[in-house]
Amino acid sequence: MERHKKRFGVRMDKMERDRKREARKAHKISEFAQKSFGLRAKLFNQKRFKEKAAMRKTLALHKEGSNKHANDDKVTDGKFTREEVNQHLSPRSLILVLVVLFQVLFLRTCWTERTLPALRFCPTL
Repeated sequence: MERHKKRFGVRMDKMERDRKREARKAHKISEFAQKSFGLRAKLFNQKRFKEKAAMRKTLALHKEGSNKHANDDKVTDGKFTREEVNQHLSPRSLILVLVVLFQVLFLRTCWTERTLPALRFCPTL
């Protein structure tokens, strides 16, 4: 099939036909949902509910990712792993935390007695 597609190409209206087929699919599913009854309807509704729940979760994740100030007001105590920091902080505050962390590490390497050859040069801040 791949070889045939490479040699002869695809139909000119392939994309349009696929788009229309996808649009008709919702009507067919709705028609089946209305006609079915009994155990088949129950199983179909369970499957449909799971699909909708998964879609709600993905939409919530996308919405949470686009919200820049969602977690700025939370103040946490104690030490956290890097994964927990990534999970609970917004991108702005995460960048601030990483900058402070790298600054501390940089100053530690500058003021240690035993320096590595690659870290000997420490310019003034």
